[in-house]
Amino acid sequence: MPATGTYRAIGPQDGLLPEPTGMVLGYFRDPNKSPYLRYTQLVEAPEIQFRYCELDPDEPVRLLELNSFAWAYDDYRPSGRGFSFKARWIDDSVQRWDFPYQLGEHTVRVWQKQGINTRMLYDQVRSNHARLHRSVRIINALTSANWLGNTGSLNAILGTSGAFWDKSSGQQYLVDGTPNPNFQVIKKTFQKIHRRVNLATNSAVTGEELICVMPPVVAEAVATSGEMVEFLKQSQYAKPDLMDINWKTWGLPDMYGGIGLVVEDTPRCFIAQHDDGSIADVTVPAQKDYIMGSLGSTVFFVSRVGGLNGPYGTRNWSTVQLYHFGGEVRVRAFSEPKHELIEGHVEMEDRVEVPATRAGYMLTNVLSFI
Repeated sequence: MPATGTYRAIGPQDGLLPEPTGMVLGYFRDPNKSPYLRYTQLVEAPEIQFRYCELDPDEPVRLLELNSFAWAYDDYRPSGRGFSFKARWIDDSVQRWDFPYQLGEHTVRVWQKQGINTRMLYDQVRSNHARLHRSVRIINALTSANWLGNTGSLNAILGTSGAFWDKSSGQQYLVDGTPNPNFQVIKKTFQKIHRRVNLATNSAVTGEELICVMPPVVAEAVATSGEMVEFLKQSQYAKPDLMDINWKTWGLPDMYGGIGLVVEDTPRCFIAQHDDGSIADVTVPAQKDYIMGSLGSTVFFVSRVGGLNGPYGTRNWSTVQLYHFGGEVRVRAFSEPKHELIEGHVEMEDRVEVPATRAGYMLTNVLSFI
């Protein structure tokens, strides 16, 4: 028997609850466990093959000359010949993922006598693997997306040098009375991004639909910056923003400067399971880190228009879209009486798309020390 307090394998393989789909779906839908739910839009695909549409973003506001629409009295009505609206349909298909379980009935019986529901435990762990898998794919899609020029460093978009979010101050003037160059750098960045996205989307995206997705290292720096400290200390509007996820975990409001804040704090272990029961060293990023840890001080500004669930087959300005088929997640279980085994699977059929980069921005180098 292993020594008390050391990790050991519960069984030779994995197991699953017979019908826990509802429980797993509830787990997937928990924004505290899945930060991507706060910045990604879910779209139900009608089949494993689906299409999404890219429309000419400028056509709704194209107006070259006022008199081209004049209708003279006692004259024919303008015919509309020559006007066309360009669109592009993009075909794609979901991918299918399976996180398998197999557990012996004897292992289940022995551990249940110790008060442990083995199948539920395995189901929870394997479901977390599936959720983590989806979260990583979303970040990878954002990183590799074609941002169409909507990417650059903090100082480039501000037109400055030496500006960083961790150096941002809440004091407008220096002690000698001169303007403070570090005054509200974060808020100025948000205003620049908002104006750019609002113009690019013909005002389809407003500030409240914009979300800043940041890694924990950026969240820590922003929370302790002079700008944020002054905002939280003095603003009469700060209190309503301190009642939800960000404040409880990272000391940040859920919204700042009219833009939502999401800390992508999903952790990932990069090392295999060891027989000796040793676990990853959290001080070594190569062993365990947050899924945005390798991006340094990069943040993503994304839009989510219309909430968590989006319609299929319509124009969509949401930056990150997750197309899923057959439900967001499914759980299947099979009994093998001959072998006294239970076989289970957590299944997903989905595809992450980033089709609306005009409605977002990838901002780099926001911190001075990374």
